[in-house]
Amino acid sequence: MSNADIILEFLEHDRARQFCDGCISKQLGIKPRQQVNQVCNKLSKQGAIHRADGTCARCGGSTKVNALAADGAVEPKKARAPARAAKVSQQVDVERMRTEIVHRCQELWGRARKEAPPESVSAFITTLREDKVIPRHQANMMLTICNLRNVYVWDRVPFGDREMAVASAAWEIIDEWWKGRRGK
Repeated sequence: MSNADIILEFLEHDRARQFCDGCISKQLGIKPRQQVNQVCNKLSKQGAIHRADGTCARCGGSTKVNALAADGAVEPKKARAPARAAKVSQQVDVERMRTEIVHRCQELWGRARKEAPPESVSAFITTLREDKVIPRHQANMMLTICNLRNVYVWDRVPFGDREMAVASAAWEIIDEWWKGRRGK
């Protein structure tokens, strides 16, 4: 995922609050801090975030802060899957898939770690993969779905037949693994 995607995920996670570049840099591990400044300026120009003088919710500093724009996300649509893929004939809801991935990762995190999980979904998945809680292949499929969802929501790229096929196939891989591990 790009730094822009990671920052948007972070801001989306806590929509009601605003954060300075320094706190975003520290929380997400994006270095140098100037990188966050550049990305947030770009996201602000695109209308994805609101950037203004204010008080950071984390450090309490009075500085330039970033918050998700009021209309920063579009309502994800359910799209028809391609007819040529028999298993993909149902509706594809990438937002629901991502939400389910978050819930499953939260369950795994609670069993594997004591500290609070990262606020970025991708960092969450990556840490669980590095801890060997989630196999590499399934973690990559989770990241694929999260990336597809982010491109659809943030970049407003329409979901076509190919994207639906990829999301459906990735979901099948994740779900098969999940059901197999639940039976253990």
